[in-house]
Amino acid sequence: MDSSSSLPRQSPRLNDLARVRELIESATEKERQLRRAQYKAKVDSTTEGYKHERNERRRAAYCARISAANRQPDDLEGSSSGQVSVSAGEHNSEPSFILRRSPRIQLQQRALQLDSGL
Repeated sequence: MDSSSSLPRQSPRLNDLARVRELIESATEKERQLRRAQYKAKVDSTTEGYKHERNERRRAAYCARISAANRQPDDLEGSSSGQVSVSAGEHNSEPSFILRRSPRIQLQQRALQLDSGL
């Protein structure tokens, strides 16, 4: 018997699919290698001065954002001319209600005001 006849015969369609898959994989690998080479060239072309300048800009932006977050409560207290919340001030012994949109709580608040007024 011939040794070629003992091997199972493969479908031409499966052979074509395998060949197409290999071509696609080799093309994507070439693209990856090209991207890696381009990235490496870009990284090598950037100077240390540019990297330092970019880091300084990032650091300055971060510091500005942090200082703005730390300044925010002070600005709110200075600009508010209306009512200050109870939690921001000292403790009051009288009970106080925070106005909500719930009609039940509004009715309770009105009843409490009427009781304390009489």
